Amino acid sequence: MFGWQNGHLYNFSLPDDVFNQLTNNDFMTWSKMAGVYFRFPTENYQDIYWDDDYKEGESVRSWMRKKYTGPYCYKGNGEHYLINQIKVEEMLARWEEITVHEFDFYAKKQPEPYKVKLREATIDQVMHAFADIVCYELLERVPVSDILYAKNNDKPDFEAVRKYIDSAIHKIDIRNAVNEYQSRRFGSNKQERRGGRYFDRFAGRNSYWTSAGMYPEGRHRACG
Repeated sequence: MFGWQNGHLYNFSLPDDVFNQLTNNDFMTWSKMAGVYFRFPTENYQDIYWDDDYKEGESVRSWMRKKYTGPYCYKGNGEHYLINQIKVEEMLARWEEITVHEFDFYAKKQPEPYKVKLREATIDQVMHAFADIVCYELLERVPVSDILYAKNNDKPDFEAVRKYIDSAIHKIDIRNAVNEYQSRRFGSNKQERRGGRYFDRFAGRNSYWTSAGMYPEGRHRACG
């Protein structure tokens, strides 16, 4: 998915009601979808905006046109499935409990902070515990057909999506894959991207709509 011509190239998220129905506002449910549908929060803006390559004096129209013509390549690292799961594993290993700081604009006295186990936390609680974490962002590389739903079709079965992803995840040893990836020495960023793309094949199969045969598996063309 590449951005429309607006204030910035990228701003992708699901409507609130769809997001909540898909994730059940449960952090562990969301974490399984990190790298499949959602991007794990990051402040590595150089990686996020890897194709902000506008050069002074270049025609803005010509530059924008390149964003909408093939081949559609992803040349960052942070959206690859395994990279997202590495960040999930690191977070779970570091934080057994989190302190939630909720804020009420209308209350004279703010709620007292409280602790909750990370594995039992809601997505809202996680975002209230960490000021720099936002869980709504969709992956840029996800095909539009994996996100948009035909208007005249039956309502999407979010429970089926969750069950499918859960069953597919059990087919791969994430921790073993993480250890294998981290033990490798990549000679260049290009080699590292290729390593990340290898596990994106699994993430592609995790996409419920693609795997159900509703849409073709339209990944971006691998290009360096």
